[in-house]
Amino acid sequence: MIDSINFIVYGIIQLDLDRIRKLGIVYRRFQYIINEYGKYDRKYSSTQVLDSEKIVSNGIEFEYKNILFQYYDKFRCVVLIANVHRVLQQMDIFLSDRDKYINIINETVRETLGITYSQLLLHRIDFCVDLFLDYDTMYEYLNLLDKSKSTYKHIKRINEYETSIYLTSKSGQKTINIYDKYYNEKEKYYKEYETLNKQTGISFSEYREKHPPFYEDFKNIFRIEVQNTKTLIKRQSTAIIDKYANDTTKEVNQLLKEIDKRENLIARKERIDRKRNQLVNESIYESMKIKYPKNLQNININDLEIEIGTINLMLEELGQTEISKEYQTNVKELITDTKDKLVLDKNLYAYWSKEAMYTYYFNFLKDFLYTGTYYKLKTAKKLINQKECLSNNDKVHLKKFIAEVNRYGISGVTKNKNAKEHYTWCGATVNKYRKDLESLGISVMNVDLDKNYDIKKAKEIIDKSNHTKNWKTKLKQFLVALHKYDLNQVTASHNKEITKVCNNCKHKTWCSATVDKYIRMLERIGINPITLDNSSKFDSLESLYNLILKAAKENYFDIDNLPIPDPPKEEVYISRRRLDNKTF
Repeated sequence: MIDSINFIVYGIIQLDLDRIRKLGIVYRRFQYIINEYGKYDRKYSSTQVLDSEKIVSNGIEFEYKNILFQYYDKFRCVVLIANVHRVLQQMDIFLSDRDKYINIINETVRETLGITYSQLLLHRIDFCVDLFLDYDTMYEYLNLLDKSKSTYKHIKRINEYETSIYLTSKSGQKTINIYDKYYNEKEKYYKEYETLNKQTGISFSEYREKHPPFYEDFKNIFRIEVQNTKTLIKRQSTAIIDKYANDTTKEVNQLLKEIDKRENLIARKERIDRKRNQLVNESIYESMKIKYPKNLQNININDLEIEIGTINLMLEELGQTEISKEYQTNVKELITDTKDKLVLDKNLYAYWSKEAMYTYYFNFLKDFLYTGTYYKLKTAKKLINQKECLSNNDKVHLKKFIAEVNRYGISGVTKNKNAKEHYTWCGATVNKYRKDLESLGISVMNVDLDKNYDIKKAKEIIDKSNHTKNWKTKLKQFLVALHKYDLNQVTASHNKEITKVCNNCKHKTWCSATVDKYIRMLERIGINPITLDNSSKFDSLESLYNLILKAAKENYFDIDNLPIPDPPKEEVYISRRRLDNKTF
C-alpha cells in the first residue's frame, strides 16, 4: 500500500552530535552540490576542492533504526527517509500498520533529535501495489505499457529501461514508476558493492557475507508505484487553507453584516425614542402621531444587545475581534474537519487511508492503465465487429485505430505539431543504449561516424541477444536513428525536445480529441486501446488497473474505518518558514 515516506523538520540550528554518538551512531559529513548537469548531488568525504558556488549546503548523514537522516546546515532542517517496509521490516503494509509505524518514528526522533513526531512535516509519500507475476507475463505487460501515453498529466516518460516504465518531470507533483522489483533490488545491491569495492577493495564474497542479499525475496514482484512529491503535498495544504479561508471569510462577513444590521436598528429606535420623549414634553397629542416603522415595532433593544454580544463571541472564536474588525486567519480555530486539518498540517494521518489511496493512486492511474482487457489485435477486431452498439463507420475507424496503436503506440498515433522530424532521447537513455550495444560488440561511435556501417548485421546481433523483444526493438530503433543522423542530433538537450512522434511519419495519426474519443468508446465495450501482438503467447491479459484494485482490496485494506486521532494541541516551537531554495 505505502512504500517510501519522507519527513522534514525545520528549525534545527545544530545537531546534537554528543547525543548521536552516545547512541552508537556513526555519522558522515557530505557536501550538497549542483553538478554540471544542474542537478543536486551529495559528495561524501571528497578530497576534491569544490567551488563555493557549487556547494548548496554542508551536511551530516546517519542511519538509525532503518531510517536515514540528512541534516542540511544552511537550511537548518533534517530530512528523514523512512521507507515503511524497512522501518516495519515486513513486505506487505496494511492500513492497520499506521500507528505502529508512527510510534517507531516518534521514538526514533525523540532519541536522535530530541523532538516529537508532531513536529515532522510530511515531505513525500509513495503509494504502491505489488502484483505477483511470472517473468513472461511481467515483461508482456512492460511491452504493452511501452505503447501507452509517453506524456500523461504533465509528466513525461523521459528514460527508457528494459525492466521498467518511468514517467516524471522536473517539478511535477507525481511520478509513475512501474518495474520489476527483483531486478531493481538486484541492480542496487551490485551497485552498492561496486561503490564499496572502489573505496575499500572488498571482494564480492566478503561483501556478500557481511551484507547477505535480500533481492531474492522480491522474485516475481511487479510493482506499480505513484510517488507523491512535496509539491503535491504543499499544493494540497494550500488548497485546504484557501478552502477554509474562503468559507470562513464569508461566515465572518455575514456575521459582521448581522451586527451592523442590529446596531442600525438600535440606533434608529433610540433616535425615535428621543423624538417621542421630546414631543411628550411638548404635547401629549403630538406624541400620539409618532409611530414606529414596522421593522421596529416589536423589537426590544435589550434583546438586540444580547444578540450583538453573542455574535461578537462567535467572531472571537473565528479569530475576529470586535475592535479591529479585520479578518485574521486562525487555522486551528477555523477548521472543524479533522481529516482536512491534518492535510493542512502535512501530517501522515491524512494520507495513510483508503480514501487517500483512491484519490492519489487509483484515480490518478486509471486513464494511464485503462480498464479494458488487453486482447490480441485480431481478437479485438472480431469483438469490435460483434458489437451491435457500434455503427459500421465506428467499427471501421476503431479497427484502424487499434491497428496503428499496436504498431506505434498511443503517442505515436497522436498528432504533435511540436515534434521533431526524427526520434530523440534524453542523455541517460542514450547512455543506457550505448552501454547495452557496446556489451554486444556494437560500437556506437563507429555507427555514428561510419555511414557505410553494416546496420543489418548489427540488427542480427541484437536479435540473437538475451534482451526482451521489446528492448530489442528499442535498441534497433536507436541504432537506425543514430546511423541516419548523429549522436548529438538524437540526444535531446532538454525534456521538451524528447519525442517519439515524427512529423513526416507515413502512418495514420489523429488529433488528441479524436484519440480520447476512440479510447472511451473502446473502454465502454471492455477493450483496451493497446492490444497484444498477434504472435503473442497470450490470448488476452487483464487490465493492470483492475488487477491492482483487486489486490489492494484483498491484501491491504484490512480496516475500513481507521480512526484519525486529533492533532496535538501544543504549539510547535520550530519555524514553519518556507525555504528559499527549491530543493526542499
